[in-house]
Amino acid sequence: MSDIGVHSNLYQRAREYADLVDEVLLQLKAGTSDPADTSRRKLAALLVGLGSPAVGDLSAAWLSLVLGRVGADGREEWVRLGDSLLSAIAHPYMIEQLQDLARVLEIQRTDALAKMRGVGT
Repeated sequence: MSDIGVHSNLYQRAREYADLVDEVLLQLKAGTSDPADTSRRKLAALLVGLGSPAVGDLSAAWLSLVLGRVGADGREEWVRLGDSLLSAIAHPYMIEQLQDLARVLEIQRTDALAKMRGVGT
């Protein structure tokens, strides 16, 4: 796969994950989120999958790649957030952490777009 193809794929994945985070974030802020929501469960599974030493889920592996700059401590935070999303109680800190995740994804998406355009390579 060419460099443009790799960066295009990373861009698309970051966008998909950002859309998912935004959906869950909006539901939490509106007070309409439930642990049984498909989007919330999907995001939780992705985040929990980051903690697995041998990532068996391809989507979690892609998320790990997109979040590649995040160290081990960062991954532990995302795993805890995933566990929290599965719980019945919506803790206020979840919104703040999801906003942080949205920022990280936006940075990665912008970076991938710049690399596709040949800037910053």
